[in-house]
Amino acid sequence: VISAGKLFACISIIVALKWPLEILPWLTSTWLKAFVSAKRIQSFLAAEELPQKSVQRVNGASSEDGVALSIKNCDFSWNFKEEASGQKEEEEGRTETEPASGGNDLK
Repeated sequence: VISAGKLFACISIIVALKWPLEILPWLTSTWLKAFVSAKRIQSFLAAEELPQKSVQRVNGASSEDGVALSIKNCDFSWNFKEEASGQKEEEEGRTETEPASGGNDLK
């Protein structure tokens, strides 16, 4: 026969162990992800430098105004879908692809 004191002690132990046992799978998964990420970062930082012949350097490429990269006469686009509103794109007069710039210079 189980006494009330033993039953209360068993229930208290089960309740006390409930949260650690629920968090254990999440903790294990998170630890493994962090371990894999640390190994990837370590291998990236320890990698050899690129050979000089892999990088093309152009003489006179430095700019007087300090611009490192200049892109001229270009258009950028991506698929546009509006998920927040219930209206269709055709009702708003939009096309499926919206340009990011109108051909202006981008610096």
